[in-house]
Amino acid sequence: MKTFFFNFEDGLEQKYIDWAKEAVQDFINLFPEYKDNFATKEANFTYADINLQTLANQNREIYEDRKRRQISTEDFDENSFWQMFEKLPDGSYKASFEKQIALATRNGMLDIQKLSSLQTDAAGNMYSASMPLLINITKQKAHGNIRGISTKIAVNISAGTCAALGYQGEDLKAYFKDIIIHELGHSFNATHEERQNTVENLGTHCTDKNCLMYEYAYTNESFNRRRRLKEPFCQDCMASMRDYMQNELHFTRRNENQTLHVNQGQDTQTPAENGIDAEFKKALREVFSASAKQQNAEYVEDAKLPIYSAEIKHANGSVDKITAASADNVFLSAKDKDGNLQLPNLQRFRDIVALAQKQGSAIEFGDIKSADFKARLLVACLEAKPAMQMVGAPELNDEFLQTVQDEKLKNLLQVLKNKQQTQAQPQQTQTTAAQTPDINKLLQQRNGGR
Repeated sequence: MKTFFFNFEDGLEQKYIDWAKEAVQDFINLFPEYKDNFATKEANFTYADINLQTLANQNREIYEDRKRRQISTEDFDENSFWQMFEKLPDGSYKASFEKQIALATRNGMLDIQKLSSLQTDAAGNMYSASMPLLINITKQKAHGNIRGISTKIAVNISAGTCAALGYQGEDLKAYFKDIIIHELGHSFNATHEERQNTVENLGTHCTDKNCLMYEYAYTNESFNRRRRLKEPFCQDCMASMRDYMQNELHFTRRNENQTLHVNQGQDTQTPAENGIDAEFKKALREVFSASAKQQNAEYVEDAKLPIYSAEIKHANGSVDKITAASADNVFLSAKDKDGNLQLPNLQRFRDIVALAQKQGSAIEFGDIKSADFKARLLVACLEAKPAMQMVGAPELNDEFLQTVQDEKLKNLLQVLKNKQQTQAQPQQTQTTAAQTPDINKLLQQRNGGR
């Protein structure tokens, strides 16, 4: 379970409170398969005197260890540490957002980076995947015109800086929510260092100009361009966050019985859902039209039919066809430039996986007679991050590989098979003790958007 705790500075306008909650919910809704793993609450952390002293001692040891290892020359300021907490009548202490803001403010301007540093100290400089994520919204403007900053334990947003940019009404709302969702992308590992299509600039960012994780996502030009798009993140960023949720946070998928049937051929059924532009067609249209554009292929849909029926025409004359009478039953077929049947483009199978992830579904291998068709669908499922849950998939063994005719496809499956076997080998037992990364490393993971 990952819990978002909201902290709002006293005196913050109600609209920013409402928009912040909407933004977090919009982010959660992007991952329907993991939706049950999230919770939202108002922040109210209290500590007994003895527990807070223990936390202070832990921090002091961490700072001293850094100095011994020559990572930092900074000393632990215990006086400032205690100033972050408010003593309550019962003798316990409350982690005070207002006091943290005061400590991070100079000359009437908020130092968001210092605020993040203080919050890391308040958490004992420790991070584990099960820790909550603070969503902190301040009314003050920030030094350096910074809108937002994020670490694995906190997202800090300056509503004051956003308000000073000149946006009004719905534009201000959309921009403010974009900043929060962008920072959440950083906290959920959207642009991790192992990815190829990223750039290091005030944090690691995506190179896709249409993605909310783009390095200049905060500019007016990027904001106006994104407003014409339906999805905030590119597929690579979404895949990275799903991978993080499954393999780092160990989220449990919902709707385990919900499946997307993939079949070979064409669907000629009458959809159960009435209406020419039935809702299920919209999701298919979004996925396949965007994919065709990325391939510089032509997307053609017969919108007059009650079923979903679309073709993706390639420059070499080949055509991939996608048909579906419902949201959970998709048919793929293809022809070469001369009209002869052939296997659909491998990207179509990856599109099917993207559609299933969007719906929070598993992939079910339906009416498929060709071993190579099964193999392409299997590759797309295994390549996905995280790997797709499959129903009725062939076992990836030597017997199945012998039935695959496409040698390149067979080699790719062999690589995936070897990878599976390597991952299945017993791994060295690792400690589950909480880690204590350098605060500077935590701060490097922030966006630092300006």
